[in-house]
Amino acid sequence: MKRFKFVGGKLLAAALIAALLSLGLLSGCGTDHPEDSPGSDSQPIVTEDLPSEDTGTPPVTLTPDDGEVVTAKDTVMGYLAQYQGQDEEGTMLDIVLSAREDLIKEEASIREMEARMEQIPQGELDAFMERYHSQIRHFDQAGGYTFRSEAAGILKGLGFSESDFSKTMDLLSGGQKTRVSLAKLLVL
Repeated sequence: MKRFKFVGGKLLAAALIAALLSLGLLSGCGTDHPEDSPGSDSQPIVTEDLPSEDTGTPPVTLTPDDGEVVTAKDTVMGYLAQYQGQDEEGTMLDIVLSAREDLIKEEASIREMEARMEQIPQGELDAFMERYHSQIRHFDQAGGYTFRSEAAGILKGLGFSESDFSKTMDLLSGGQKTRVSLAKLLVL
């Protein structure tokens, strides 16, 4: 079972689920046909509490009243807050790329391995090169060679120019901050 995170009222969750259904990213939510479900004792969405963002109100945990949510394999769901926090530092592009911190760390690890390559003793070189090539394959399969250009393409698709990429969040309007946060989700 996949875990989904929601913060806010039931209307927000219902709107999110309706939007995902209309995009074809979800199916089987609230089905009236039990024979279409993978079992009569299917379990509801599991939600996790998230800390509320400086509102002082406790987080809300939502579970569906009926039906189930079925997602495609490797589906990633994110949450886009209505109001963007001011705590993110760095340029617009850096903030969007930070969504792929896993690839940034893996890339740094690969560069470190490349720097050490000359100092590896001959007897250990074959095992080292096998680890290196394995990490390169994983990095490639995870989108490591394309995620930077994808992030730039997403920002451009959201109306930003390349000259905007170096702007910091404190220089952006509320709508621009929301688009940057959306780009961060889309990079996932």
